Amino acid sequence: MVQRWVLTVLTITIVFHLAGGLAFAAYFVDPDVPSSRIGLLVIAAVMGCLAIGAVLGIHRRRLVTPWLALGLLPSLLGVYFCFLQ
Repeated sequence: MVQRWVLTVLTITIVFHLAGGLAFAAYFVDPDVPSSRIGLLVIAAVMGCLAIGAVLGIHRRRLVTPWLALGLLPSLLGVYFCFLQ
């Protein structure tokens, strides 16, 4: 049981750092090329959803749940800072 939670924390930490880094990189891409920003933010959203899906799989839960939307958080923060601020 403890091993599952340790693996969960490691998975969330590592993959959300990757997704957050992609969103952070999108902020520093040339604003004249919005397609590059959008591409990085889409990849960040996919990575975040994969992290939540991995955690759900570790705990043997259904993969399609409202919790999966939590994986969009790094990308949504990136959209706010790149396009709405």
